[in-house]
Amino acid sequence: MRQSVATRPVDGDAGTHGLIYAQALTACFAGPVFNLLVTLGVGFLIRLDNFQERRMRVASNDGISVGLGMIIANCVCVVGAGLLLAGRVPKQFGFFSVGLYVLYLVIALALLFSAAPEGDD
Repeated sequence: MRQSVATRPVDGDAGTHGLIYAQALTACFAGPVFNLLVTLGVGFLIRLDNFQERRMRVASNDGISVGLGMIIANCVCVVGAGLLLAGRVPKQFGFFSVGLYVLYLVIALALLFSAAPEGDD
């Protein structure tokens, strides 16, 4: 009997612990991605239902750009660590990811408080 990649034991662990870990890793990725895609899709469907045209202009700001940059930086670092460490990402990498998140918060708050209030010329 063949097992899918999602349910295959991790690290050659033949017991049920490897199966549980693989399913947990899959759920940690698939759950948020599913929620993101469904909510974006439903939101755009509702929003576009009110328009005659089927196009909508989407604007970005500095906070969104910084957030996207931090997400890309974290992904690049995860892939880089995996490549450099023979396919393993150490547990301590979580501290690095939290540090990136704190850096994002600091930059986002600085952008928020440095922006001029709207309506003041």
